[in-house]
Amino acid sequence: MDCEEIAEKLLNGERLEETEKRHLHSCPDCKELYETLIETKSIWEEKEDVPSSYIAVDPVMRIIVEKERSLESFLSFRPKSGVSAMYMAVSFILSFLLFESNFFRELGEFLTPFNLGLSAKMEHFFSYLGSLF
Repeated sequence: MDCEEIAEKLLNGERLEETEKRHLHSCPDCKELYETLIETKSIWEEKEDVPSSYIAVDPVMRIIVEKERSLESFLSFRPKSGVSAMYMAVSFILSFLLFESNFFRELGEFLTPFNLGLSAKMEHFFSYLGSLF
């Protein structure tokens, strides 16, 4: 008896002949396949009363719809045209003036000693914490 033929019939749900049934009960490989198929079938039959759309599709679709709505609302946001143009122009001019006047360079030089002091204090703090453990 050919195990592959029996496996194919089992997987296709076809009826077995008497000789094939005898082989099925005597061959450990075919018997294991049959038992696995019966077990799988019973699991699927138990799950039948739960709608498949609820299990997989609905939560995924809700997430997709939420993401699309949030993206649409983000992309559709438009401030009032006159106000936004004015703010953009003022922001550009102020940024340009601050960069040209070396404001940020001077601010960096002013904050450097504070940053170094803070770094030293944090280093000391973390070394103290490290010594506790």
